[in-house]
Amino acid sequence: MKFRQLKLGRNSERPAMRKLVLFSILFLTPFYASLAGRLAGGEFHSLAMKEDGTVWGWGWNLAGQLGDGTTENRHTPVQAIGLNNVISVSAGGEHSLAVKRDGTAWGWGSDSWGQLGQGLRDMGFQNNGVPGVTTPRQVSGLSQVIDVAAGVLHSLFLISDGTVWACGGNRYGQLGNGTLNDSSVPVRVVGLSNVVAIASGPEHSLAVENDGTVWAWGENNTGQLGDGTICGWTETCYSAVPVQAVDLSNVVAIVGRGGSSLALKNDGTVWNWGGERGSWFRSQNSATFNMIPQQSSLSGVIAIHGANGYSLALTSYGAVLLWGELVYGISSQSPAPVNGLSGVTAIAGGDYHALALKNDGTVWALGWNDHGELGDSTTTFRSYPVQVQGLSLSALSVPTSVLAADFDGDGKADPVAVDSSGNWFYWHSSQSFSREGPIELGLSDLSPIA
Repeated sequence: MKFRQLKLGRNSERPAMRKLVLFSILFLTPFYASLAGRLAGGEFHSLAMKEDGTVWGWGWNLAGQLGDGTTENRHTPVQAIGLNNVISVSAGGEHSLAVKRDGTAWGWGSDSWGQLGQGLRDMGFQNNGVPGVTTPRQVSGLSQVIDVAAGVLHSLFLISDGTVWACGGNRYGQLGNGTLNDSSVPVRVVGLSNVVAIASGPEHSLAVENDGTVWAWGENNTGQLGDGTICGWTETCYSAVPVQAVDLSNVVAIVGRGGSSLALKNDGTVWNWGGERGSWFRSQNSATFNMIPQQSSLSGVIAIHGANGYSLALTSYGAVLLWGELVYGISSQSPAPVNGLSGVTAIAGGDYHALALKNDGTVWALGWNDHGELGDSTTTFRSYPVQVQGLSLSALSVPTSVLAADFDGDGKADPVAVDSSGNWFYWHSSQSFSREGPIELGLSDLSPIA
């Protein structure tokens, strides 16, 4: 199909441009999820996926979680051995996961609780004393995998039929199969069959179904399941099967933090439940936690992430907001822009460091760096973003501001973007992941409508 460049008169089309509204993130989720899946932060290591499908890692490597065949920490990115055609990556406590284009899942790093899904729990300790698997190996018994999510000691796998499978540690029922038994091979999460997105906290798990509802299972000591129950720090409470988060709908993305969870709705609003030290959402005058989802004041958000004690949000204008405490010295009680980050297209959070991909293909990081997890060739703590050295993910033609209108007349809203020079473009809506474009609209010097 051929596309023609639209030559619209600037003055005559201003009323039409005013009618543009923020495009439903439901349509954009696959687009931004594919970008988010290119970056991942673990406890003290980081991963990135290049356009050629190779995976690169840096930081802590005690258990082989960088996949380069060694256990040496790396202060700049090194390539994971034997991986290609990868479409998404995820980083856990001391292990890493990837999905290939052929629908296979791969894991490497610590397998102390069977979180690599290879049926060989603690296999690494038999490998010349190395406490992990130092090169990627295929996860057993799964095919048609489309996404992965790594927790501290467990792993989640989303299958194209909408089912979710899990393996690894199961102390709090985070595998979701109705038991507390660990499993070194993937087991099916019960009761879920229409899942479109998954996420993992340290010891709880999350899923979004195609109707926009959120389901959660695993640890619930601080209300991170969002079902209205809680038991506090002195007791142990959990659910070994998925329970529905109360009064949540139209959700398109989820994040599991240390003791809380985040959700992004298709209207660009952010919701939170559970509790964290320094959490913006937690009551300033109470020791209680949010047992059910609460809306924040944020809007215009297109992606979320976070980890222990902090959260990140990516706005439609490419800015990154942070709240909570990333590490000592980097904190905010309410969402505040991260200075030095603009034109960002994807974000990821490790336990004590944060990552951002800019639209020029560069990757930036800040936070703790004791093991080289910032990738700037040092082990120096950074309170401001520094560029990951020797890594380029190629410049991406992605929106810095996204709105909706039907420019090609097919009855569907088309993603629209304005670049840094003020030029407007659109992508044909039916092309999905490989949508053709950008196609120039012939408009410039117009301010996006927020």
